[in-house]
Amino acid sequence: MIFLQTNHEKATDSEVWLSRFPDGVNPICQTGSWGVEFYEVAPPPNDIIVKKHRYSGFVHTRLAI
Repeated sequence: MIFLQTNHEKATDSEVWLSRFPDGVNPICQTGSWGVEFYEVAPPPNDIIVKKHRYSGFVHTRLAI
């Protein structure tokens, strides 16, 4: 099985995305915060976890389009 995990970082947040927040800082799903943790699911050790940095699960990830 493949799981997608949303991870936002300063290096991957676009200017358009950051413009949605009044102070220009994204508080959502920051790498290392509780917001990136899986909710009510726990991927088994041998399953694949793809860290996504955009709305799409394909942009800037290990998945090919």
